[in-house]
Amino acid sequence: MQREIIDLWADIGSEGYWSDLLAKNPGIFVPFSERWPQPGFIGSHYFDSDSRVVVLGQNPRASNTVTTAEADMEMFRLIRNHSQERSAESIVELFSMIRSFMLGIDYGRAWIPITTVRRHLSLALDSVAYLNLIPLATSEDRIVPAFEYAYENSTMLQLQSLNPDKIVVFGKGTYDRFKYLGGTDQYEARYVGQRSYSRDAPPVRRWLNR
Repeated sequence: MQREIIDLWADIGSEGYWSDLLAKNPGIFVPFSERWPQPGFIGSHYFDSDSRVVVLGQNPRASNTVTTAEADMEMFRLIRNHSQERSAESIVELFSMIRSFMLGIDYGRAWIPITTVRRHLSLALDSVAYLNLIPLATSEDRIVPAFEYAYENSTMLQLQSLNPDKIVVFGKGTYDRFKYLGGTDQYEARYVGQRSYSRDAPPVRRWLNR
C-alpha cells in the first residue's frame, strides 16, 4: 500500500483536519467523542487488479438521533488510534476491522452500499476500494454544501492515489453530485440506484467486464 495513502488516512481521521469545515457547516454531524470521519477501505489485492474499481458511496450514515453501535465505536477507536500513530501497523488493524464490518463478520452487520454492489456486480471485496464522497456524517444523511470542500480535501486526493480505472457509484444522487464536482470528467463512472439494483446492475456489470 502506498505510503501517501496511509498519511492521508491519518490526516482525514484527525479532528484538526476538519475543524474549519465543522465550524462553518452546521449540517455536518461529527461529534468526535462518538463518530470519527471514515476515510475508506482498500482491498489487499486492489493494486494488483487488472482493472482497479472504486465503489463510491455518499457519506457515513449517521444521525444525532441514532445510538452508535458497539462495532461503530470499535472502528472509531481504530481510526483515532491510526490518526495518532500514523503507522502501517495501525492501518492494517483498521483495515482488518473494516473488512469484517463490511462482510458482516464478527460484528453481525455489513455496510449496505458495498454489500449491495458486490452482490449484484460480482465484485470481490479484497479487489476493490471503497470511499464515501464525503467522509463525514451529515444531518439526516443530506447532501450539504460542505461536500465540495470535503471532496477536494479528501476524496479527490484519495482517488488520485488510487488511480481507479472505473468507479461504481452507489445511488443516482451521489452520482449527480460526483458529476457536479467534476469526478466524471476525470474517471469512467456508472451508478447503481439504491432501489433499482435489478435494473441497473446488468449494464454496469457488462461495462465492468469490457
